[in-house]
Amino acid sequence: MFLFLLPGCEQSQDFSQLPGVIRFASTESDAGSLALIANNRGFFKQNGLDVDFRNYTSGKEAMDVLLAGESDLALVSDFVFVRQLSSSSDLKIIASIATLQTVRLYARKDRGIDRPEKLIDRRIGVTLGSTGEFFLSRYLASNGIPWERVILKNLSPSTMVEMLTKGEIDAAIAWQPFGYQIRQNLGDQVMEWPAQESQGFHFIVIAKGTWLENHARHAKRVLLALFQAETWLGKNLVEARFLIGDLIKATPSYMNDVWDPAMYRMNLSQSLIAMMVAQKHWGISQGILEENGLTNYRDHLWLKGLEEVKPNAISIIR
Repeated sequence: MFLFLLPGCEQSQDFSQLPGVIRFASTESDAGSLALIANNRGFFKQNGLDVDFRNYTSGKEAMDVLLAGESDLALVSDFVFVRQLSSSSDLKIIASIATLQTVRLYARKDRGIDRPEKLIDRRIGVTLGSTGEFFLSRYLASNGIPWERVILKNLSPSTMVEMLTKGEIDAAIAWQPFGYQIRQNLGDQVMEWPAQESQGFHFIVIAKGTWLENHARHAKRVLLALFQAETWLGKNLVEARFLIGDLIKATPSYMNDVWDPAMYRMNLSQSLIAMMVAQKHWGISQGILEENGLTNYRDHLWLKGLEEVKPNAISIIR
């Protein structure tokens, strides 16, 4: 039996082993840094959890696994959550564990694409249903390029890197570390433009509400393990840089130049709500989502866990 003192609690908590296995679908990118640390450093185990931890190349893949009943928790982008919520109303957000500014548009300069308008009638790699689709559409619109004037290729992030490098597509919307791989492969042959307009997007841990009803103790302990990972990261920046680099197979130069530990904080913020509202409006305008009334995203936040584990990390207007 383990006894720990939860932040904000006056009494120690019993963290003896809980029954069952928790299946956690995470991401192999640095968006999952806190989850990767919690798994690698044994924080899940320390909190009495048996976690089957698996990595996927995108949040969309993690969502698909959750919906198929092959996972209990999934790490997905806010956009993946918004898009799926229209047909899966039982989904709940447990916490955001990363707020990122990493989505960029990459285009082959040797194909004559030296400014955004040259993207017209070009083949652009995008993972449809991911946050990349949302930011690509907004980027094209802000540059006066109709959605139907580009040729979309629905690709996984890793396939996108390969095809852009080989010249089988002309451009790609990508996040890290895939954008860095494109830059390393193509060097000065590639143009690069920020695609987020200073709006951070979130990677969130989600579950089905029915699972949370029966596994509230498990979910709270997952949050505690993630909070321990955040605390460890803050105290061990050098070691964390090497650890995450090794786990996501990133080069030292990537970890030094791109990976920013300040992006990895566990919270539930009003900025998350604002981003999801914007994504919902965009989805309706594109005909991707049905206009079935406003969604109250606060109803899809599972606040019980974070209120106990890290209450000062909740900044939702209630």
